[in-house]
Amino acid sequence: MLQIIKLLYFDTTDESELKTKLDCWIFSIKNMGKITTAPKMTATKPFDKLYSRAEIASMNPRQYREYEASLKAYRDAYSIAQTERNARKRERSEGREEGRAEGIAEGAHQEKIATARKMKAENMPLDLIARITNLPISEIENL
Repeated sequence: MLQIIKLLYFDTTDESELKTKLDCWIFSIKNMGKITTAPKMTATKPFDKLYSRAEIASMNPRQYREYEASLKAYRDAYSIAQTERNARKRERSEGREEGRAEGIAEGAHQEKIATARKMKAENMPLDLIARITNLPISEIENL
């Protein structure tokens, strides 16, 4: 169903007379240049976007350049913060991986020492213990 909206015949000037969302849209479009604050009934996301864009469109060239510069600064700061967050995540992940690898290596070394102690307690020759456990003889002697 096609509805034709005749802005010329929409004569509502007071926001208290607005009854429907369509009335709000027509009122907003027709009075965009005159309105300083959005009507209460239009306090929804689509109207917020409309009034925000209208505010930007009404800026003079100097104000618009300042707006664009502040927007660029915000986006740059956001991008830097995101990059730093991602780098910290990556570093933590790499640190965990290194920690796991070190823990595994330390556990393997402790197992070799435990095996060497048992073999030494059985009076096995030090060179045999060293060959089996891959530990240096000097370390085996200190057990």
